[in-house]
Parts: sequence; C-alpha cells; structure tokens
Amino acid sequence: MNRRALSQKKYKATIKGQITEKKYKYSKTGRATKKRGRKNYYKNSRRKVLEKLGNQCVKCGFADIRALQIDHINGGGAKELKNMSINSFLKGVLLDNGSKYQLLCANCNWIKRHENNEYSKGRGRW
Repeated sequence: MNRRALSQKKYKATIKGQITEKKYKYSKTGRATKKRGRKNYYKNSRRKVLEKLGNQCVKCGFADIRALQIDHINGGGAKELKNMSINSFLKGVLLDNGSKYQLLCANCNWIKRHENNEYSKGRGRW
C-alpha cells in the first residue's frame, strides 16, 4: 500500500470511531446515561447544600430532606433562579459564606412567603 492509501485508511478508521461515538451520544441509551449522570450530580449537590445549611428547618426543626427547601433569607429567590440553572444555584449556595440562605420545611417556607407577601401576585389566590 502506498502512503496515501494508508493515510486514507487511518482517516476512515478515525472518522468511523467519531461517528459511532456521536451516534451513541444521541441515541436513547446515550441520552439515558447522560440524564442519569445529571440526576446524580443534582442529588449530590443538593445533599451537600443541605448538610452545609444544617439538615433541618431553622424554625421548627423538621429534618426530612424530601420537604426541606433552600430559602433566601431576604427574598429574591425567584429572580436569582430565573437567570441560572439549578446546578449553578446550588454551587452558589455552597460557595456562599455569608448568611444569605437558610433551610426551611415546605410549611414554614410558605408561611414566610405569605407573611412577607412574596407570592406571585399574578397567579396567587390570596
């Protein structure tokens, strides 16, 4: 084989590998694998944030992580989340060394929102 033929053979093998990789990436199994990875990343990030903030509601002491929510002490959480992904938000909470966030159970968080008039005025039923 001449030099050009060897070069083409090598090129085709490389391209074939790249095409196969792209096909897998966008196939159902590739998407499922990617989705599973994102879900695990979110769960781990949320767990770290909950640990940092004390793993319980600061008002009533409720500790079931399924109902704990990250609360902005001074409000403005909806505006902050509008401009970033949930993973970026969790990373920001982890990096925050001030007292900008707290953990509240779902009940305490809704009570706080109602008392401070933080609910959406266009969609609220109050």
